[in-house]
Amino acid sequence: MRIFLIIASIVITLTMTGFTAVGNGLPPRPTPPPPPTPLPIIEEKGGFIELQVTPVQADLWTQVQWLAGDGAWYDVDGWGGQLTDNNKALWYVGPELVGDAASFRWQVYDGKEGSLLATSELFSMPEKPGQLVSVTITIKGN
Repeated sequence: MRIFLIIASIVITLTMTGFTAVGNGLPPRPTPPPPPTPLPIIEEKGGFIELQVTPVQADLWTQVQWLAGDGAWYDVDGWGGQLTDNNKALWYVGPELVGDAASFRWQVYDGKEGSLLATSELFSMPEKPGQLVSVTITIKGN
């Protein structure tokens, strides 16, 4: 019993004085951050429209237009811009437009405020979620 009391008092004394195991000379380590919270899984309900322009040219500008009931063409807000490095334009189509059979077209200009170079054939929005509608325009005479 006496040995037990001696060992217990040594352990208590060492614990109260901040004694730690061998290797106390290591620098403090930062507390690792908590694992990231997984993002919620979002069911894809939209689609995509894509334009491919040939031949490759620099500084082209594209614009998607839609045909209104009055017979006039109107630019689709937000669906205009420069082509990517691989001479493509890709736009997301929200679920509210999937299955829209309205007439759309692409136009290609030689810059943001430039001259019209080409107009695509008419196309409709994707018929079902996840679908890609791809259109190719070949610019002639350049």
